Amino acid sequence: MIKATINNKVVKAKHNQTILAVAKENGIYIPTLCYLKKYNEIGYCRLCVVEIKGNKNLISACNTILESGMEINTNSKKVLNSRRTTLKLLSANHRFDCFNCPREQQCNFYEQLKYHEIDDDEYETSSGRHLCFIKGNAVTQDLSKCILCKRCVSVCQTQGGANVIKFNDDVGYRPRVSPIDKVSFDKTGCTSCGACIRTCPTGTLQITSSKEQLENFVQSDNIVVAQISHYVYSALHEEIKKPFFQNNQEVVYSLLEQIGIDYYVDDNLGIDLLTHYQEEEFKDRLETNSNLPFITSDSPALTSYVEHYQPQYLTNLSTVKPAYQLQAEALKKIVAKEKEIDVSKVKVISITQCLSAKNQITSENSNVDLVLTTAELGKYAKRKKLSFTPVPLKKLKPLYQIDNLLSNSAIESIVYSNDQNEILNFKSVSKAYPSLKEATTTLFGKKIKILAVMGNGAFKEMVEFLAESNKKYHFIEARGCLGGCINGGGQPQNIKELEKVFAVREKNYQKLAVSRRNIKRNVDFKNKVKNLSLNYKTTFKEKDFIK
Repeated sequence: MIKATINNKVVKAKHNQTILAVAKENGIYIPTLCYLKKYNEIGYCRLCVVEIKGNKNLISACNTILESGMEINTNSKKVLNSRRTTLKLLSANHRFDCFNCPREQQCNFYEQLKYHEIDDDEYETSSGRHLCFIKGNAVTQDLSKCILCKRCVSVCQTQGGANVIKFNDDVGYRPRVSPIDKVSFDKTGCTSCGACIRTCPTGTLQITSSKEQLENFVQSDNIVVAQISHYVYSALHEEIKKPFFQNNQEVVYSLLEQIGIDYYVDDNLGIDLLTHYQEEEFKDRLETNSNLPFITSDSPALTSYVEHYQPQYLTNLSTVKPAYQLQAEALKKIVAKEKEIDVSKVKVISITQCLSAKNQITSENSNVDLVLTTAELGKYAKRKKLSFTPVPLKKLKPLYQIDNLLSNSAIESIVYSNDQNEILNFKSVSKAYPSLKEATTTLFGKKIKILAVMGNGAFKEMVEFLAESNKKYHFIEARGCLGGCINGGGQPQNIKELEKVFAVREKNYQKLAVSRRNIKRNVDFKNKVKNLSLNYKTTFKEKDFIK
């Protein structure tokens, strides 16, 4: 155990702990901006500097190991002056239009300016380092707000597995962080996982807004149906900085009625359809011993990653469309038949946590007309001054009311649908690959080996692990986002540490979810779909991308 002092307080630390980590454990605040635990600990922004007795220069706390006997001061006059100077320099190259910024009340940079009492008269009004606006289907970048923290560069490589965002300093005095070749994210091999947006400390990286399309749909003579992902309910409150809504379904339904949506329904039917078709396909592959391991394909970011970077696994992907696409096709046919109108007059909007779905619906065979993320719904409701007061369900008019269900895992849904009261016990495959989890179960009379891979970066690790270990699996549960779909790139941005945010979301989700085996399914709704001929398959092919 190592002993040192921070602000005259004796602290104890383990070997190889950073000054920042030890300070946090002891309740001592050290401000950070570029720092991102495990992913970006580079000391680049110089906001976390501290003074060590005997050292002439200030050192960054986020990547300096605490040593025995150190006497550290985190708020000396020299330290505070340095931090204020850093923030003034960053401000001088940042375009401030906070009233119109998508980060609004969740801006790390703005929080630091307030904390250090930096007034706008202490720096000149700037148009930003680069007046460049790069718009894509899902991800948009406003370079006038970039403070060069390099967070997005790091997470694109590690969490996203794509490495399409680069720090370019060919001009020296005017560096920039942008996609490869300075083109739209859509043309760079970006999977639209949203990791870069989630970790950006300013409004530089944004969710591409669908506000205008939403208003056009609502004002048209079409019938507009909204289908809501169950993950939306666990995080919407984050956008408006309110406590978790225990009756959050009623809150979301109320917002949709205020917006002018004609009908709305949860996504449970789509999950039922997905489970049914994936189960059939998996069972067939087991019997024929073909295209194993079976890899789930209902995560748009993950399928995009496989198409671009791991095409050798294309034949392993399930050919079943994502749940939101399956349900959208069913909704259009049901509503068109009931209203006796052409199916083209029914428009389906997906309210979802999945940012990558915005890019996926641009394909020709999409059944979804518009994707609105959780964050967008919350922002739109705030700006339009809509009421977040929940309205009892009996006073609302959902298209069909179906109970919530537990569906974190496709394989668990298949297990439940086969009447097995088994909770799968996932464990890390090894210390070297802690993000990869494995489990076993019995299905269709066979022992099934399962691998869970949450995040494109984890999929990249999986490829290495399989090559090294020579292990074989029957079923790979794969998602494009770190921690799974509940942490999709379309969820609200949060200035708190990612691990804490993810843990709270999961806790909230479990409050809402109940096991499938305890649910009485909506027979009327399922009967309506029973005789529909659904185009439930999709195909994958390797895409070209700019290297």
